[in-house]
Amino acid sequence: MRGIPHLPESDLWWIWKRATLSVVECIVESDGKILLTKRAGPPWKGWWHIPGGLVAYNETLEHAVKRVVKEDTGLDVSIVKFLGHYSKPGIDPRGHIIGHIYLCRVVSGKLKNGKKVSDVQFFSKMPRVPKHHKELLRKYGLL
Repeated sequence: MRGIPHLPESDLWWIWKRATLSVVECIVESDGKILLTKRAGPPWKGWWHIPGGLVAYNETLEHAVKRVVKEDTGLDVSIVKFLGHYSKPGIDPRGHIIGHIYLCRVVSGKLKNGKKVSDVQFFSKMPRVPKHHKELLRKYGLL
């Protein structure tokens, strides 16, 4: 993405512990199924979760949604609507985050594992997911 600086992971960890960061949570629905990715690293290594990630400096939330889904799953998505946000200190063991939740639909692409995920699949029945992801899906009537 041109014009958006990307910091090394070590620098992100330093910042993560000292600032409130914005993340996007991308609920991708297709034919009544929800797209989940299996985390390849901490936290929640081996758990399925809603695709999501940090919003980069000078990046819009909408751009972050499309970038994160593409990087993690290989799919291009369109945003259906903004569902809401959460701000609950302690929800992520790495630091304080503010999450922005979007409902998305697949536009194109082929499922493939991104660098930070070990698997990606659509589910009609939820496997083990972090508690806050299950709460999000329930809150928006998707579980």
